[in-house]
Amino acid sequence: RDGEEHKAHCCRWKELPTQEARDSWFQSSGARWTEFARLPYFDLVWFTLIDPMHNVLLGLAKNQWYARWIQTKALWAPTSKSEREIGMLHNFLETVESPLWAGRLPLRMGEPAGGSLTADKYKFASTSVLLIVVSYNSYTIISIPIIWDVYLDSAVAALGSARERYEAETEQYKKDHKLWEAREARRQKKAEGQGKTTAKSSKKDAEPVPPQEPEQRLREEEPDLFLKFATSLKILLGRSIDERGTMKPNHHWVVHQPEQIRDYGPVYTFWLFLTERLNKTMKNYNTNHHTGGQMEVTLMRSFGREKRARALV
Repeated sequence: RDGEEHKAHCCRWKELPTQEARDSWFQSSGARWTEFARLPYFDLVWFTLIDPMHNVLLGLAKNQWYARWIQTKALWAPTSKSEREIGMLHNFLETVESPLWAGRLPLRMGEPAGGSLTADKYKFASTSVLLIVVSYNSYTIISIPIIWDVYLDSAVAALGSARERYEAETEQYKKDHKLWEAREARRQKKAEGQGKTTAKSSKKDAEPVPPQEPEQRLREEEPDLFLKFATSLKILLGRSIDERGTMKPNHHWVVHQPEQIRDYGPVYTFWLFLTERLNKTMKNYNTNHHTGGQMEVTLMRSFGREKRARALV
């Protein structure tokens, strides 16, 4: 879809007489009226930016770390007998040193006690800490693939054991389900004898649930793919642009980022870190739920009052 087509859809939405018709049009076309459509030079598609902070850091980086490695339990938490993958990462975090301006990660990263990571922390983790962690005990440079080097064989072995359990559980499930079907048929026959259409479901005798097929936690190709992902972040989130560099994002979500960077410059000129910071600042102001344009005035007065107070301090 180009800008002219989208503008035509916006104008069509404005011409519709009822809100119901407008809602239906929006559901089918994904367009509603915007005042920007009045500007003849404004391309509604070309001038729409994909925010790199949400798209890359809170999108791709978070998906890789949290959704792929933490939620699926690909990286195991430490126990009293073994530090496992997350325990090894915690040992790295306790020894790594970084300048204050670079930021730091929670020592319990990967656990509920570590809290949620912000976009800044995802950037720092994906481009620095998770790639190169310096252990000052042995003065050796260690990278995150060492977790795969140490635990990949055990993950493969665990998958074999899990598959054996899965096959045994599947056989048991088939037997249990066959017996349940027989009981369900008797209940249905009894219900029909009582003149009922369907038998009342029994909570005490629910349908057996099939076992979940196990998946391999750690894969041999993941370290190489993660390093490529980090390389793309270093290029896309750079402060300067090198025309000799290659910008090849490894997810289709960010295929528009290189084109945006060529149009608007480095991401620092158009990503939403500043806007989000201002949102957080203004949310702390007491507006007393003023309406009718008074909330904006209250925010400006509170903002100015705070700046003057800080200047005095």
